[in-house]
Amino acid sequence: MAAAAQGGCGSGGDTRLDQETARWLQWDKNPLTSEFVKQLIAEGNTAELQRCFGARMEFGTAGLRAAMGAGVARMNDLTIIQTTQVPRVSVTWSFSTCAQCYEIHRDTLKP
Repeated sequence: MAAAAQGGCGSGGDTRLDQETARWLQWDKNPLTSEFVKQLIAEGNTAELQRCFGARMEFGTAGLRAAMGAGVARMNDLTIIQTTQVPRVSVTWSFSTCAQCYEIHRDTLKP
């Protein structure tokens, strides 16, 4: 549990995984997903941690698609919050640079 207390996974040399899990535990405010990650860390379950944090979900033509669960590879509160920040930045940039770009991003605007 010492690795969990430090905020990393103690994966035995996978620095990227340690950084991802530490960042997740810092940012995730959902007690279910954060406790799940802490449990995986305590158990030393690096295989499941790799499945949860191995690759970030990608936004495709059908939107976001992934299993529900903890980590950047899954659909959860934190990944939704992070993903919804991108269109807002895109709309602000597009709207300020050209009127035609606004049409591409119009569906992301909320009244």
